[in-house]
Parts: sequence; structure tokens; C-alpha cells
Amino acid sequence: MRWLVLCAVLGCGGAATSDAAQPLLRAGFGGSFHPAHAPYGGFGGAAGCVPRRTPVVLLHGNTESADDWLRPASDGGPSAPAHLYAAGYSRCEVFAVTWLSPLGREQKLMHFHDEANADLVAGFVGDVLAYTGAAKVDLIGHSMGVTVGLHALDRGALWPRVRRIVAIAGGLRGLGSCLWAGPANPLAPACGAQNLLDPEVFGFYPDLNPRLEAGGFRDRPAQHPEVVFSGIRAGASDEILCPSCESALFDDAANVRAQLDVGQGSPREGDHDDTSGVGHYRARRDTGALQANLLIGECHGADCCAGYAGRCAE
Repeated sequence: MRWLVLCAVLGCGGAATSDAAQPLLRAGFGGSFHPAHAPYGGFGGAAGCVPRRTPVVLLHGNTESADDWLRPASDGGPSAPAHLYAAGYSRCEVFAVTWLSPLGREQKLMHFHDEANADLVAGFVGDVLAYTGAAKVDLIGHSMGVTVGLHALDRGALWPRVRRIVAIAGGLRGLGSCLWAGPANPLAPACGAQNLLDPEVFGFYPDLNPRLEAGGFRDRPAQHPEVVFSGIRAGASDEILCPSCESALFDDAANVRAQLDVGQGSPREGDHDDTSGVGHYRARRDTGALQANLLIGECHGADCCAGYAGRCAE
């Protein structure tokens, strides 16, 4: 019974919906970009181009892969990377890495934060910096990609090499739904607290977990004032984060530029998407215009909603 409840609140994937995921536009690494830290693939790089903008690294969420960034918007419009290309980015400036192995992507409750995932992402950021010759990168993370990315920056001491971070529907404050599972349930390691034997191993249990409590990931803006932070979330429409619906929020700080709520309706999780409205997945899939605004412009608060047709509020 508990397993069924956990599936209901966290999602166990595979459910058929009327809005099934559209086929992905497959992509890979181009030109002379041969990253040493991408064993499961990704995309970025191209022949004959010279990066001119701060390169962007995209980090997918739990059970997904880099290719999920290439899904069109739910209305058939451009994907998030396509919005970046339309705004002037080249394929030498937009990168993504798959940080989960193919074997484990369908086992949502089994994935947790550890050294291996963090070090893979940190290494990939280093690969992008070396390939582009850039002084800094921007990061856009979705869901577990937000917290894996922050963990990677901590472990790799990479904060001086980061310009901006856009966190989409990340569990910065843990998941209240994980209280059902407890802090050390072997059937749901994703819901664990910090491992007592290894401080680099932790899940989304909201207590007994320093990175998800006060002073943890949510407080990284105050700890790194040289980095500009922004967020996009689905608020009360987020079927994965709720009942901790505002877990995606950073604590207030002068360098938090915007934390936009784009949630609509009461969606359920389908095949890597929301069945209706805008929830956990479409907060990434449908907000390419907002992601571009938060990387390129100097907007603040609700002004960053410009060019986005859906509901958007600070």
C-alpha cells in the first residue's frame, strides 16, 4: 500500500496519456567536442564555429536524459534549446549531458545524489569550459538536475566559473511526500536523508538533510553573491513537488533576479510530461522564452515574463 501511495505522489512513470511525449529530435556532440565526462551521451558543439556567448549547460531531471530537452513545447512550439538558438546562441554555446545511465532511468525512486553523479556533471562543466575557452558557464537545471548541479558545483569547487543559474522546479527544500517513506527506506532511496556514513549521499527527505534545510541549497545565492540566480516553478500545480509546492524557491537574496510561477491547473504525471495545464514537466518544456530571458537580459521579477504567452507571475 505504501508503495502505491509513493507512486501516486512521486510518480512511477510509464502512464499513457492523451498528450504522450512527442518523438525527440536526436542530437549528439558535434565538431571537435569529445567530452571525457559524458559516458551516456548528450549534445553540443559544432564544426567551424567560435563561441561568443557564455556557454549554457542543461541538466535534465530524474528518469530523463539530455534528449528530453529537445522535446517541443506542449503546443508543438520550439523546444527550450531552440529558443536559445533563436535568441542568437550557436551549437558551440548550448550543451547538455545525460547524467543517468540508461539502465536506471525508469527507476525513479531508486535515484539519489552521490559522488558519481556530481562528479560526472562537474567534469562535464570542465569539458565545456575547456572546449569553449570561456571563463564561465551558465547552468539551467530541471527537477533533480537542479540539486545534482548544485552538488556538482560544490564538489568541483566550480562556483567561480559560473555566471548564472536558472533552477526549474528543483527540490531545494526537499519533498514533503517523502515523509511517507522515512529517511532511510530501501524501497525509496530517492527519499532518503543524508547518509550517516557518507555525507555525499542524500535524497529528498526534508529533514535530517543539511543540503535541503536552512543554510543548504536554498541559501546558495547568499553564499555566492557573484552568481545570478533565477527560478521557474509550477507552484501549487507541481504534481511532483507538492505538498511541498514551493520547494523550488531559493531564499531571498540580492542576486536572486526572479522566481517565476508558471503553474496552471491540476496536472498529473504522464509520459515525461504533464497530462494537462502546466506542472512539473511543462515548467521546463514550455518555458524556453523565459529561460532565454533569464540568461540574456537584465530583467527582474515579473518583467522576465516578457514574450511568454502562458500564466507567469513573480
